[in-house]
Amino acid sequence: MSLTVNYIDKALDQRFTAQRICHDLKEEYGLGYGYASIKRFVHHLKQRCSEVASVMDHPPRKEAQEDFFKRPLTLHPTDGHWRRPWILRVTLLCSWHGYEEAIVDHRTEPTSSVP
Repeated sequence: MSLTVNYIDKALDQRFTAQRICHDLKEEYGLGYGYASIKRFVHHLKQRCSEVASVMDHPPRKEAQEDFFKRPLTLHPTDGHWRRPWILRVTLLCSWHGYEEAIVDHRTEPTSSVP
């Protein structure tokens, strides 16, 4: 049994599929395991030895992602005209909480002066 486990571990390191592993075990070692058994065992090994992605730390109040896009046509509630408002979406990277605000008038220059 340890020969089979070692072979499957090495095959998973080479990113072989369960189907390829099953075929190789039958051809090279004459083992009579079925495909479903090999697939379940491979799934079990992948869950136990899953790859760890690099973790990026995002401290609170330090980083946010801002997206600015146009929304689909919507009926304006007060005047009854169809408009395509701009949406400002801010997502906090530390918690993935987000804030959205519809902006009707999109300008690049400030609309008011702040002292």
